[in-house]
Amino acid sequence: MNEAPLPATQPPGGFGAPSPPQPPLAPREQDALGWTLVGIPAVSGVVGMLFPDVGSLLGFVAIGATVVLIGVDASRHRQRTARHVVPALLLWMVFYPVYMHRRAAWGAPNRVAFAIGAMVLYFVGAFFHPFTADDRALVRCKPIGTTLAEGYDCTIERTSGSHAVDVCWDLALVCPERTALAHGCGRAAAGESVHVNVSDASLNRLPCLKLNTVELRNITVALAE
Repeated sequence: MNEAPLPATQPPGGFGAPSPPQPPLAPREQDALGWTLVGIPAVSGVVGMLFPDVGSLLGFVAIGATVVLIGVDASRHRQRTARHVVPALLLWMVFYPVYMHRRAAWGAPNRVAFAIGAMVLYFVGAFFHPFTADDRALVRCKPIGTTLAEGYDCTIERTSGSHAVDVCWDLALVCPERTALAHGCGRAAAGESVHVNVSDASLNRLPCLKLNTVELRNITVALAE
């Protein structure tokens, strides 16, 4: 008795077998709030190093912005907002990195290492300038009138530092034969410009007929007592 042959079957997983369907890849989580929480203190620190005049104000703005975003981020993760906002507001330097560590337990990407680095940048920007800045002043002099007897108007401009300084200099009128000197001094506070009238008898007794140059020499800057 003849039997019909069974149709050939392909063993599972063999050559030519269709591959099992793959699950779709999960979209990459961007974590915009997390990166913003890291970026705000870091940017504040960098700007504070480059532009110390606005560094202090920007530092307070950065703290306020991170506290607000902590509240938004905690709410998105269904956490009690006040539990994280109030401590961060009272002691930001401690609870900012603590919060970045806590949010990782709620399924958010762990950004605590980046947060600590951002906080270091923040404090370097806040304190870099006061510890490294010198007390400097710029002195410019121009003749008051058309004759030397009228003297020179010298302006002291504070260019860096946060203390009042006493600035002294010699105004040198250089002739081919010799040089006449007139001495000037003034005190300027931080961010202040001060005008000093320099007039000396030596300016009326030039030892030559031709004036080559007028120079500022022996400029000294000392902290005011």
